[in-house]
Amino acid sequence: MGGCTIFKLGYCLPLSAIVLFALQHSSALALPQLAGIEFSIQPRLCVLSEQEERCEDELEIRWTAGEPRALCLYRSDKQLPLRCWENELSGSHRFSLSAAANVTFSLREVDQNLLLASAEFEVVRDEPRYRRKRRNPWSFF
Repeated sequence: MGGCTIFKLGYCLPLSAIVLFALQHSSALALPQLAGIEFSIQPRLCVLSEQEERCEDELEIRWTAGEPRALCLYRSDKQLPLRCWENELSGSHRFSLSAAANVTFSLREVDQNLLLASAEFEVVRDEPRYRRKRRNPWSFF
């Protein structure tokens, strides 16, 4: 079946898409700590059907630090920061996202523009896979 899982409804999804989908619907994933920062994005995945061109979703990005930091949140396809925080231990930003391709979000220090953490919001296209029928047309069973 070529690395896919077939559901009762007859469609096929790659195992990696199923794992990512399951992770999306679990609690927010914290990325590995970089510079004492925990960074998470929820959800992290959007699966588009054949008819959809863009993903429309509500995202929440959170971060926590061990010490007060001055940080800005950036989106890979935008020049200006989405949000900045001054002298904070944690922060969150909730917003609507419309995307046709993957988008990377990064957390940077205000003064040095130093990258501290990043995460990718993945857009996956659900391409139909046609499978061969299991029985011969002449079989009654």
